[in-house]
Amino acid sequence: MAAKWPVLRFVLLLGAGLGLFYAGYALYSASGYFESWLELTAAASGAGLSALGYEANVNGTIVAGSGFAFRVVRGCDGLEPIGFLLAASLATPAVWSRRLSFALVGAVFLLAMNLARLVSLAIVDVYFPWLTAAAHWNAWPAVTVVVVVVLWVFWASRTQWTDRKIGSTG
Repeated sequence: MAAKWPVLRFVLLLGAGLGLFYAGYALYSASGYFESWLELTAAASGAGLSALGYEANVNGTIVAGSGFAFRVVRGCDGLEPIGFLLAASLATPAVWSRRLSFALVGAVFLLAMNLARLVSLAIVDVYFPWLTAAAHWNAWPAVTVVVVVVLWVFWASRTQWTDRKIGSTG
């Protein structure tokens, strides 16, 4: 059992971290502040579409243009993948400064990826409207999960461990 403790510890800490994240996310998404986050996400998506040459009008959480329209709602905010990455990085027995810097860099990367997701879904809706649902409900969720896991595995395999029984310190 002692040999399995590091894995069990990671799983328990990951579960606790996810539990705390989802409790906070539930409280946050029920607050008035969350609507502001959704509006900011919509505005950033509209700006991204405009930068690519698409006319995008933003009204609150709605982004619309010629051939596309979407509303940014809970789940479109990009926070859940960040919560998972944060929980995984904090559960990893690594030097604290590396955990925190990875969580910060990973969060920024995942926010940018979420904006790319929203922009790409609008563009898919313009040119391939029959693929929009599949891209939204199947392709992007799968890509997001794979990216989060690959990011964590890449970082965890190259970071400095605080538990010398688990890995190298270099």
